[in-house]
Amino acid sequence: ILNLVFYKLILRIFKSNQVAFLAGAFLATNYSVLSFGLGYWMDIGGWVFYLLSLYFLFNYSESEKDKDLIIAASLVGIGGLFKEYAFPGAIAIVVFLIFENRHNLKILFQKLFKTGLIIVLPTLVLHALVYLSFGYTYLDWLRSNQEHYVYSSRLVEYIKSAGSLFNILIFPVSGGFYFWFRQRRGFNQRLNLFIVSVSTSVLPVLIWPAITQRILTITIPAAIIFAGFLFKKYEKYWWLWLFPLAVYILASFFMDSYILEVVNLPF
Repeated sequence: ILNLVFYKLILRIFKSNQVAFLAGAFLATNYSVLSFGLGYWMDIGGWVFYLLSLYFLFNYSESEKDKDLIIAASLVGIGGLFKEYAFPGAIAIVVFLIFENRHNLKILFQKLFKTGLIIVLPTLVLHALVYLSFGYTYLDWLRSNQEHYVYSSRLVEYIKSAGSLFNILIFPVSGGFYFWFRQRRGFNQRLNLFIVSVSTSVLPVLIWPAITQRILTITIPAAIIFAGFLFKKYEKYWWLWLFPLAVYILASFFMDSYILEVVNLPF
């Protein structure tokens, strides 16, 4: 479901089967998706609902129908019951609505209230029941993470974790970002708003106490969307990306058994 939704989203954005194939393949064979998505139901659940919410937010960016916005918010609310990874979808929705309705505050607050209620209500009910049953709150969980994850250098840990996730993908992502930024004024402005909203949605990973591949996985879909602009630029030669993709896949499969053992220096 995760990969099919992402494939469909990329296909809608770039209107290219080749771009959608490459983007979908890079997500499907990502180290973290393979390592944790196949073994942790809560992780894959959060990621799936995050992408589903982005898909319907993109629908809303094109249709401007509140129905799509409500569905996107509902998917975030449901996904939050699996794992917090779904909640960055709420950030994408809020950022999109703020920029879309910045000149009409009445409509902005109406939409924010409606979508916000849909997003937080399931989690409020869940955590209220947890507190009543066990006397435990999410703040207790956050505090335990802050005490457990202490790093001598957070920057080094980000480089390690992100490096194992991206490996060779960093090159098409960087090139795609360059092409998007240079040509952004030529794209549909609602598409640009969607891309900015998705990019902003991953920022919470920078303030979470733990720095792990599982947590940073939420940045991969946004990064691959940027890579799509490079794939689209040279769509005619899409097959040239099959060799880097093969290297990327091999790196994902040998990451635990060999690569991390070599590069995980004792900083």
